Amino acid sequence: DNPAHKKRVAKLLLEISIRELHNDLLHEERGLVTVRNEKGDVLISDTALRYLVPEQLRRMTKRHKQMCGCEVCIVANMLQASLLFS
Repeated sequence: DNPAHKKRVAKLLLEISIRELHNDLLHEERGLVTVRNEKGDVLISDTALRYLVPEQLRRMTKRHKQMCGCEVCIVANMLQASLLFS
């Protein structure tokens, strides 16, 4: 509660935009049933969804997407780099 006290929080990364997430929630076939009322009206707007997500949630940048550390990706990157710079 004290604004002078800093609290560590983990980064939360989102692969898609909030608008795309909202559209997926509203999708007829794969969306959430509880996002609409009995009349079919939408219960949460795009703006309200933006307000509800945590502050530390950010969309992934290209740099975030390139930071995979699995063995397959590392070996493939090393092989590609050796071919490009040889």
